[in-house]
Amino acid sequence: MKESSVADMMGSALGRPPSDDELAGYFHPLTIPGTYPSLLKRLSKRGPPEEGWHRVPTDIVWGERDQWVPLSAAEKLIETLPERIEPIVIEGAAHNPMDTHPERFNAILLELIRAEAGG
Repeated sequence: MKESSVADMMGSALGRPPSDDELAGYFHPLTIPGTYPSLLKRLSKRGPPEEGWHRVPTDIVWGERDQWVPLSAAEKLIETLPERIEPIVIEGAAHNPMDTHPERFNAILLELIRAEAGG
């Protein structure tokens, strides 16, 4: 795996070029011998979710400009849930809003946790 390939992939996921620190954070683990082939092997074995997964409380946070997985995929997932939820869309974010918009993402996450905890 080339660093430039990871940078290109990250640019697509982030919706902008990654910073040097972001690139290093994602690329370095892939340089550890055996990591990349193991990751590919694990991802190739992913199958449908286990039965009963849909009973877990679910919220969906999506990047408005996600070009990897369109918002329509969230709508399809929502249709499988036992109760209707509304996706929370982060404006201007691409596929990784937790990286590119951490303040907004974390505020949403804390709000959801507080609501679940009743406070």
